[in-house]
Amino acid sequence: MSEEELFEAFPPSVAEALKAGREPPAEPHEEVSIFFSDIVGYTNHCSRLATHEVMDMLNRLYRCVRFDALIKELDLFKVDVIGDAYLAVGNIRRKHTDHARRLLQFAFRAIEVGGGFGPVCVTRPELGTISIRVGLHVGPVMACVVGTMNRRYSLFGNTVNVASRMESTGEPNKVQCTTAYKQLV
Repeated sequence: MSEEELFEAFPPSVAEALKAGREPPAEPHEEVSIFFSDIVGYTNHCSRLATHEVMDMLNRLYRCVRFDALIKELDLFKVDVIGDAYLAVGNIRRKHTDHARRLLQFAFRAIEVGGGFGPVCVTRPELGTISIRVGLHVGPVMACVVGTMNRRYSLFGNTVNVASRMESTGEPNKVQCTTAYKQLV
């Protein structure tokens, strides 16, 4: 991994520790805003698409439609993509007093570009268009790099679980957030 990739994949303090050959310590974060999204009907889509068609759908949404570019533009942090789930946070890479507003702006723009970006499969328009669901929550997390292979920066705590539940119980092409999130914004 190049130095540029290291600093893109991890917050600065973690990247510096890894670059120096040290094990980065777990870090508590008192207040982060968390974004979860998924593609509505993803499992069903996967059962009807070839693997390369699924990968094309995900790449069009996350790479071509600019989720990753929006993260950079708003100075947020992309934690991971697991299947169709996209996990991003505010107030980890850099501290911002308006982190919840930034992540909310990201959520609305993600729905705007995601919801209108095109068909599930470009060669099979009868499968419909992509819809995403978004959940937001704010609170404390513990963050750390787990293991020694395929290193990822992971977040732990109930705040992560609540954000995930906001997404999974949300409606297509809408943002669902907790009362705590609304109060912070």
